[in-house]
Amino acid sequence: MFDAESGDHAVRLLQQHSPNVILTDLVMDGGEGVKSNMKIRKINPTVHTITMSGNPKYLKISCNLGTDSMLLKPFRMPQLICVIEQGCR
Repeated sequence: MFDAESGDHAVRLLQQHSPNVILTDLVMDGGEGVKSNMKIRKINPTVHTITMSGNPKYLKISCNLGTDSMLLKPFRMPQLICVIEQGCR
């Protein structure tokens, strides 16, 4: 498991490692989440991407741009586990 301090940092980590799942917020410092997800999709189209946001409109935009799964904040850990299990079968 790796933690990234920004979207740009996550993209750099993805180039060094091969995770099965990426969980990212859509609004963050150092690389906006939608743009980061688009870069992630280009680098590794098979990685399961899960985006989270407190704004349903942002989640819909992210879904239209290739996000695999979405979580509306706040969410509970069982919801996250369920999304990971469903997407990684």
